[in-house]
Amino acid sequence: MNYLTLHHGSFYFQMRVPVAHRERFGKLLRTNLQTKEAAVARALAYGMASHWLARFSGLESSIPALPSLPQATESTLGSSTTSTHVPKESMALPVNESRRAIALSADQTMFCLFEYWRDLSPSRLMRSVAEFELTAASFDKVVGVPVEQLTRSDIAAYRDHLISTGLAPATIIKRLGHLSAVLQTAVDAGKLANNVSRRMPVPRSDTTLSRLPFSEEHLATIFASSIYTANRREIAGAGEASVWIPVLGLLTGARLEELCQLRVRDIVLDRKYGALISITGDGIITRVKTKSSNRTIPVHPELQRVGFLRYVDARRVANDDWLFPLLRADRFGNRSGNFSRWWGRHMRAKNGCGIEDGRLVFHSFRHTFKTLCRAARIPEDIHDALTGHSGGGNVGRGYGLIPTELLVEAIGNIRVPIVLPIIEP
Repeated sequence: MNYLTLHHGSFYFQMRVPVAHRERFGKLLRTNLQTKEAAVARALAYGMASHWLARFSGLESSIPALPSLPQATESTLGSSTTSTHVPKESMALPVNESRRAIALSADQTMFCLFEYWRDLSPSRLMRSVAEFELTAASFDKVVGVPVEQLTRSDIAAYRDHLISTGLAPATIIKRLGHLSAVLQTAVDAGKLANNVSRRMPVPRSDTTLSRLPFSEEHLATIFASSIYTANRREIAGAGEASVWIPVLGLLTGARLEELCQLRVRDIVLDRKYGALISITGDGIITRVKTKSSNRTIPVHPELQRVGFLRYVDARRVANDDWLFPLLRADRFGNRSGNFSRWWGRHMRAKNGCGIEDGRLVFHSFRHTFKTLCRAARIPEDIHDALTGHSGGGNVGRGYGLIPTELLVEAIGNIRVPIVLPIIEP
């Protein structure tokens, strides 16, 4: 085992405690070695490891003394420190020291391959680039092996490291996907012989939270909050966006970013089909998740009753471009980022909705819409067309288009389980 970890420039000794001794010592022994010199830290760590291994083995007569720490007294050894106190991105791995580079040259790093992946397609989403960059930097810090020497075991070790930090399985899968994409780009360019990260399995957790639809009681609570009953508008919720976006989420099933990036011109009045919402992406300022996400959603009669078209007219009169002009894009260019954070607080707060179940989030509106579609006995291909789902791999479902009159009929058959409040402009 590697008994060293580096945190904020200082080396720490750490050792997992055998199960039989955890009641007394906790799960993890951890001590600041008070040095930034790797050679000094290694000597101290091995001395401490010898002491504790002998002690745990019951070799009382041969326990070596603990080494003296430079410029500090011993701290936290023997205390009940658990692994949850260890910084997530700094836990060391048992990497083979004969292969681990002391100092990688720039062209040997995963970060170098990430930069090649990034520059190959300058139009990549800023959020994706930032996430890939974090993964590459983390991998180099944790594994530290030249990319041309990487083996399947190194990827597995990084996966095990991520698991040990308590990250959700979905996040770990995403991180490993970053590595696989970067490595595959290097393989395709002839920089590497093979992609050792492909299809690395990740154990699923029984405690992973799954999203749930809102119940009738939840919906009644949400639409009885003060933003509806007391006409309260919060700056963090971007004013009118805080009122209309939840209603749109319920009655369209659209994704949050799709709603936040709507423009006034995306709501059209068709002579034959009535009011329609156009969900499209230009690939520059507005984006959709997949090709099937480009779609038209008829405006539900309940959405008209509560005043949505009056709101749209007010935005046209004001000569606004965006349907929700107070929304501001975050540093990744997403207009939903700041709203999503506000909604999370509003959902949980006692003076908001007071809904504490972590499985209920804004995306629950999308789940609720699908549930309402099934309750209305709408065929799956039609409600997939309304929500922008691809059809689950059914090739035939990808042929042809769903006629607009069928979408209008389907929307009209959806029954809302509560009476929504009328929203004044």
